[in-house]
Amino acid sequence: DTRNPIRQAEEGGISNTKQYNLLANVTLGYDFTPDLTLKFTNGVNYLSSSADVFKNTLNWYNGTQTGPNSSRKTDYSDIHYLQQLDLSYKKTFGDHHLKVIIGGQQEYDQYKDIMGYRQDFINNSSGSLQLGSAIGLDNSSTYYDWGIMGVFGRINYDYKRRYLLELNAREDGSSRLSPGHNWGFFPSASAGWRISEENFMQSFKNKISELKLRGSYGVLGNQNIPGGSDNNQLYYPYQSIVGPANDPAYWGPLYYVFGGQLINPMTIVQDPNNTFTWERTSILDIALEGSLFKRAVDFSVGYFDKTTNGMLMTKKVSSVNGAKDYVANIGKMRNNGVEVALGYNKTTKGGLSYNFNGNFSYKTNKLLDLGGIDLAASGVTRNVMGSPLNAYYLYVSEGLVTKADFLNPGFTLLNGQKYGDQKILDQNKDG
Repeated sequence: DTRNPIRQAEEGGISNTKQYNLLANVTLGYDFTPDLTLKFTNGVNYLSSSADVFKNTLNWYNGTQTGPNSSRKTDYSDIHYLQQLDLSYKKTFGDHHLKVIIGGQQEYDQYKDIMGYRQDFINNSSGSLQLGSAIGLDNSSTYYDWGIMGVFGRINYDYKRRYLLELNAREDGSSRLSPGHNWGFFPSASAGWRISEENFMQSFKNKISELKLRGSYGVLGNQNIPGGSDNNQLYYPYQSIVGPANDPAYWGPLYYVFGGQLINPMTIVQDPNNTFTWERTSILDIALEGSLFKRAVDFSVGYFDKTTNGMLMTKKVSSVNGAKDYVANIGKMRNNGVEVALGYNKTTKGGLSYNFNGNFSYKTNKLLDLGGIDLAASGVTRNVMGSPLNAYYLYVSEGLVTKADFLNPGFTLLNGQKYGDQKILDQNKDG
């Protein structure tokens, strides 16, 4: 190709992109008394972008042409709001310390974009879309929004900074879950015992600087829905969606003749699920942590057990249904294990500080229930009861194919297999 790359760079067209990002937070507070405070926080994150790309038609001395010329214009915006109002109270009664917070919170996110494309303009100066040819035109747009709101409360209490207790509770509602099932209650509690603050430990202070036993149990909620780039499934899975019919055999539009014209009919492309709700994860965490030798050595040893119920997963639908897979609360999964961390900190007399840190963890993951079904394999992974989530499901090699294998009547020869190819183990014994 003898086309001049310098000319292509200088005369090939234009590409203009403008981006705007606004990130703002406002916090207002009022102290009714030294112990009672009201606080309001309002935040916004706004992002917008517009792009205008025009590719010129260029004629070359050898009679060839770069083209056709084309124009593509895109605009998108995403705005996210967050508001929180809370009332806090703190008080000390001798050796007792108390802090209470109650409040409410809400978030809202809105995204939209639009794109238009035309080609075959009469010259390289007319970039308005309406001046382009109808042949090859393309346009698209996207819109989605979601919101979440809830109330919460927290109580912190300690006695002599030695015995620690925290209680939490929140109630949240999400627009992405089924109406009537979109609210969830999520409590948690944690406690700690600073053993190093006990009287019987004071004689060991030079060796044991800090020693604490802690434990917690709580429930977390998840509203994030699997679905890749399908915005209907991600943000409106509880609604019945109507759209153009597609031919599953060709992955393209399905047409029929009506009144002498080809018509792309409308059909239900998403069956709703009106009963799915929050995915709930219960977490138990127990640990012993501390510092030794005037905080020169830090360590922690912990155990955790996390069980997720009502996992939000995509349930397969037969292709003859004409609709896409739908979201449901399927199954139960457990993660548990131990975590160990060890660190060393040192500061020399000259003021040089250095530290070393290491950690070890052992974790297991197992699917305990999938609603009575094994989910279909996806690529090289699959989900089966008793196995980890998205476990790899791969071929197992038994070595290389040899001449003896070809002479063995019990050896199953794969299509096109020859000497030196991988010999694959028949794991399910189906030949």
